[in-house]
Amino acid sequence: MKNLITSGKLLKLFLAEDANTIIRRPNCRKFCLNNDIFMEIHEKAWLIDIENFMRKVNPKSMSEHYEVPRLRVLRYYVNSWNKRYKR
Repeated sequence: MKNLITSGKLLKLFLAEDANTIIRRPNCRKFCLNNDIFMEIHEKAWLIDIENFMRKVNPKSMSEHYEVPRLRVLRYYVNSWNKRYKR
């Protein structure tokens, strides 16, 4: 038997780890459709196989948290990067 959870519950798992996550329910659903992850679509919920989803999202089973700089205004963030990560 597959371990199925709703896309809303899946989103809450991501939000619990990162409150500023850019992941949304439609992103999760689209990822499942594009990566052959088992889903059942019902009238009120999309049920997603959580084990297969996590295996596809994190194939190397990485558990460390990394802070990735947001590179939106190039000049500012290049300077910020260089100050933070001195060569």
